[in-house]
Amino acid sequence: MSVEKVTRKSGALVWRVRWREGLRNRARTFDRKGDAMRFETEVRRRQQTGDLPPVEGGRETLGAFTDTWWQTYAIPNLARRHGGSTPTSAIATSCRASAGSHFAS
Repeated sequence: MSVEKVTRKSGALVWRVRWREGLRNRARTFDRKGDAMRFETEVRRRQQTGDLPPVEGGRETLGAFTDTWWQTYAIPNLARRHGGSTPTSAIATSCRASAGSHFAS
């Protein structure tokens, strides 16, 4: 992990933080050195506590992710909105109505 000073073609000075996430190299730039240092500290903390999971490189399909998301997030949160006893089909209908043409059936 590193924080480095970078001069852009325009002459602007920025600070770049570089780190590894799983098998991938990652980078983010900041206008101020202090912001870059704080971000680097946060990434280090997350790596040490295990909050920064390794990148799986797209091994989980969108369908599998959607199924997990639907069960762990959508149903509990939408049911709470509808009094806690809304059946799944009613929640799906509510989602379609809210999303309009953006939701494919």
